[in-house]
Amino acid sequence: MRKTQITAVAWWLGMLVASACPAAVPGADLANAPAEWVDNLRPVTAADWTRERAAHLLERTGFGALPAEVQRSLTLGPRAAVAALVRPPGADDPAVRGFERSGLPDAGI
Repeated sequence: MRKTQITAVAWWLGMLVASACPAAVPGADLANAPAEWVDNLRPVTAADWTRERAAHLLERTGFGALPAEVQRSLTLGPRAAVAALVRPPGADDPAVRGFERSGLPDAGI
């Protein structure tokens, strides 16, 4: 896996953690969160994977979802649903060149 791919995966996983714990996001509306989700950083297990959690994941990652997409995520399970968001099918397009570093440092990043 390339360094840029690892960075993108790390960013998405960070977003997933932030979405799983509304308290991690400043200004998040905790009043609407189920009580057992507040301040809970445990990974979601297959046994805990529900339609509500699948819909929540898709909503919090910024995409929203049609009922069929929620069902697909539910069927995939928590790990595969996150993997599908982070690395969707067709993401590895050989016609698209990988990131090329300029060699110039950028302290603003």
